[in-house]
Amino acid sequence: MIFLAVDMFLIPLQICELDGASASLTIVSIAAMLYWSVDLAVQSMTGYVTITGTVEMRPKRTTRRYLRGWFGADVMILTSDLVVFAVLDLAQWDSEPVGTVTASTASLKMTRIARLVRLMRLMRLQQLRDLTASLADSYCSQSVMLGLSVCQWFFAVLVLNHVVACAWYAIANYSSSESTWIRNAAIGEFDEDSNVQRYVLALHWSLTQFGPSTQNIGPTNTQERMFACAVVFVGLGVFSVIISGITSAVNQLRFVNMDALVEESNLREFMTSRGISAGLYGSITSFFKSTYRKKDARIFEGDIRVLSELPTSVRMQMHAELYLSKLCANAWASTFYGQHSELLSQICHTAMSERSVLAGHDIFLPTSEATSAYYSMSEDLLYAHSHGRKALELKGLQRIASSSRRATFSHSLEHVPLGSWLAEMALWCKWRHAGHLQANTTTHLICLDCTELQKIVKQSERNSIFGVRIFAILLVDHIERVQAMGEVVTDLPLSLEVTQAIASRAKGLMRIRQNLASILFAATATP
Repeated sequence: MIFLAVDMFLIPLQICELDGASASLTIVSIAAMLYWSVDLAVQSMTGYVTITGTVEMRPKRTTRRYLRGWFGADVMILTSDLVVFAVLDLAQWDSEPVGTVTASTASLKMTRIARLVRLMRLMRLQQLRDLTASLADSYCSQSVMLGLSVCQWFFAVLVLNHVVACAWYAIANYSSSESTWIRNAAIGEFDEDSNVQRYVLALHWSLTQFGPSTQNIGPTNTQERMFACAVVFVGLGVFSVIISGITSAVNQLRFVNMDALVEESNLREFMTSRGISAGLYGSITSFFKSTYRKKDARIFEGDIRVLSELPTSVRMQMHAELYLSKLCANAWASTFYGQHSELLSQICHTAMSERSVLAGHDIFLPTSEATSAYYSMSEDLLYAHSHGRKALELKGLQRIASSSRRATFSHSLEHVPLGSWLAEMALWCKWRHAGHLQANTTTHLICLDCTELQKIVKQSERNSIFGVRIFAILLVDHIERVQAMGEVVTDLPLSLEVTQAIASRAKGLMRIRQNLASILFAATATP
């Protein structure tokens, strides 16, 4: 991207001989050729998404696709760069003084042709556009993309005026006429040998052709006047397109923020008409501006309607990629993944979802009945547990669920570690929250719905989930023994060592049961 931007600026200057220190740019040319040479190999190994939606990474397929696409243009551009480097850059590198080339008329023509060949580099601008669009789609929100769209229009205006300015200068520089705009403007105004001053004048003239502004430079011969007429004619259309493009982007940006503006207006009207006190009015307004309007701009699955229309198998695969790694942060899920991979995928598809939480909002309160377990996606969650209360109410184990790691002994407000599961006991038994969980800043988390999980488990074959059932029983037994010792059980996760030990024990008991079943089956099958 950097080399494309540099080429876009330097090539017009080189063609018009405005690069007075072009010999010093030979290193840049060498670096660019080396980069594009390596890029040939990189492009041949770059994967792509097929029509069916699969990612193709096989070298033979990617190479074949590249040979049918940009390979010919890239080779032609690289070859032209090598020719220009041999004919022009090396000559300037060896010339004395630096930046000058002493040559005959024939060699000067050859130099100009070589400079024109460099225009082929600009064929890569399509790659720059595609790369920029890809990066913007991957890392930018809708508001940022619209802002970048406005900046893109201004950048296009700058590039267009840069090219027109170089062409305007070249017409006068290569003209055989005694009267040119350079000679007329140079009289008492600027140094005719200064490339910087000449370029600035040409750029000023170019800018005035695309907007309602004036300048004191004008065409002085037929060639310059014909070019000026062409620029004015093109400028009429370009100016209209640019203005409409910028206006459209700004209107879209306003539309994105329209909901917040309407909400703020309705809120202000409501509080004014109801006679809300000044203190409460200020508190509500402050919350709206500092928190609500800055709510998480993260796009969730429910915001994209087309995702609900995907085939079920594709959606299950997507949910597995989104949530399975988080689910396997539990000791039981990682331990029994080999035996229950389909069950875990079904849990990810049906029972797990992503949720946004505003700063200061409560996720759960003490003594409230737990209906979900929560996976923290940041360190912006604050937890404070209530003292002296038993949270566990053993009114029947819920047959199975998603996993565990719980904690004890936290008597103060603390940040929840990143990647922690909270209130997981709700998956294994009837559970009431032992503390208060609140978002310190606007954030998001993953929820595992207990009710949906129970439905999935009830539909599973009893023998196929024996290991997970044993894990649930052992975990609840451990929590009961902890409470019997007078320790406080909170919604925070247990230490990983404890849950891994329980999961290992459950897996061992499952293997013993399987071995006994095999022995009994063999005994009954023997005549």
